[in-house]
Amino acid sequence: MVATCSHCGSSLPDPNAQCEACAVRARMAQRRATDQPDATERMIPYRNPAALVAYYVGIAGIIPCVGLICAAISIPAGIMGLQAARDQPRRRGTAHAWVGIIVGVVSIVLHIGGYLWLRTQ
Repeated sequence: MVATCSHCGSSLPDPNAQCEACAVRARMAQRRATDQPDATERMIPYRNPAALVAYYVGIAGIIPCVGLICAAISIPAGIMGLQAARDQPRRRGTAHAWVGIIVGVVSIVLHIGGYLWLRTQ
């Protein structure tokens, strides 16, 4: 792997050397090159806990009785997960956050609709 300067982009012969063009240390560039997400992080955004909470609690919102509470928690957690992914893209997790929000909203609508339907019976 060839190290590059994180500041100007010129190639460096030694990962620990300073860039001759701008005098920025190459270690930063080498660290950034190895910060690529691995296969696990592509599937599970463990750097964005709010998105994970939104996802799992939103899915739990489908369960009768406890679902309304879980769904109500998943919506703000999903919004926090989206904000975290927007502020720091390395955190990832936008899909998990959106699933938590959407499933939470649908679950709340179904729980309230079911409750109202049962009252009319």
